[in-house]
Amino acid sequence: MALTLDDKPMLRWPLDVRRASHQGRDVFILCDPSGISVNPAVIPAPLMPIVARFDGTNAIRQIVDEGSEFGVTEQLVFEMLEQLDQMLLLDNALSRSRLEELRKEFSEQRVREMAHGGEVYPKDRNALSEVIERYLADATRNWTAPDSGQNLIAMIAPHIDYRRGWNTYCAAFDIISSTDKPDVIFLFGTAHQPGDSIFHLTKKSFNCPYGVFPTEVEVVEALSRDYGKERAFRNEYLHKREHSIELQLPFLGHRYAAEGLPKLVPILVGSFHHCVESGKSPQEDAEIEDFVSALSAQIRELRSQGRSILLYGGVDLAHVGMHFGDTKRVSDDGLEGIESRDRELIERIIAADENMLFQHIAEDGDSRRICGFPSMFTMLAAMRRCDIKSTGSCLEYRQAVEPQSDCIVTFAAAAWNELH
Repeated sequence: MALTLDDKPMLRWPLDVRRASHQGRDVFILCDPSGISVNPAVIPAPLMPIVARFDGTNAIRQIVDEGSEFGVTEQLVFEMLEQLDQMLLLDNALSRSRLEELRKEFSEQRVREMAHGGEVYPKDRNALSEVIERYLADATRNWTAPDSGQNLIAMIAPHIDYRRGWNTYCAAFDIISSTDKPDVIFLFGTAHQPGDSIFHLTKKSFNCPYGVFPTEVEVVEALSRDYGKERAFRNEYLHKREHSIELQLPFLGHRYAAEGLPKLVPILVGSFHHCVESGKSPQEDAEIEDFVSALSAQIRELRSQGRSILLYGGVDLAHVGMHFGDTKRVSDDGLEGIESRDRELIERIIAADENMLFQHIAEDGDSRRICGFPSMFTMLAAMRRCDIKSTGSCLEYRQAVEPQSDCIVTFAAAAWNELH
């Protein structure tokens, strides 16, 4: 890398940034969710203001001049940039070239391999089974299934890591364990990385320690035909490291491995923030309408063939606190207010009313950053479009609170049974 004082370096974005303690020091950890950079960067807290200036608008000369009174030197800035460049964390030709290589490699794979096995859960099947059985044995079962027994049509479970969310994953597991295996699971996840489309499809099957979940390719093909193949697959790479779908598979695998893994229709759903900003319902957005229409057509077609389906969302709820950019600490005295608003949200979800869901989000401009909102809206809209009547219940609601970083993530499990 050859930089001059007049260059304006820029970090790649988005990156996951969190504050932590490392070897007794206050640090910021920069992780790359796209997988271009394998290892995280550990930045001492006093140096983070310098890194924050690497946004493509500040020349190195300017960064040095403005920071000189605080001990910032040319040598320090260039050394930092050299290290970030070696880690492929700068937005430049080197990192863009590596991204294109990774995209090409992924496009040629027929199976989407595990990205978080060995980190969030064991890769080894026997070890994973032991972990899940331990979770199930220790779970506090305060949940009650919705009425009408075997008619499970839809559900949501968290996509938070198992360390914080295992009990709520167990609630979802108990429900699917009490019902027959569906022929096809429409598995919705949050696309945490930005893309050029809202909905992202893939025809790849998904590997997990229990085997390979086959994707129902014919349904994916039909969805992409009606939604538009180019926009359906142009950001397929987002599936490579996305955890919101992957973290459902170990529990689904544990449930279904003995009788055969069901077919999936994996769908990543991007941001509806433009709807929140404009105040217009997602139903008024042409692209969202195209996809919901295509999805509803495929659900109706499968059901007309006598095939059973399950709509399954891997979603979390609120993301609040200074960790997520709030200016005031939430973990000290704001948790009850967050739960109260979350409970209102859950009531609207349980009613299977996507319009009420959007109204709730729009009321405060999505101030709680409900990351599963687009997936839930899409599921509920498709149910309504297919005239699926249901009764639902919230199985469990929890808050994961990390006071040190003021990081609060909330999540729930819920299930809907179809009424005939």
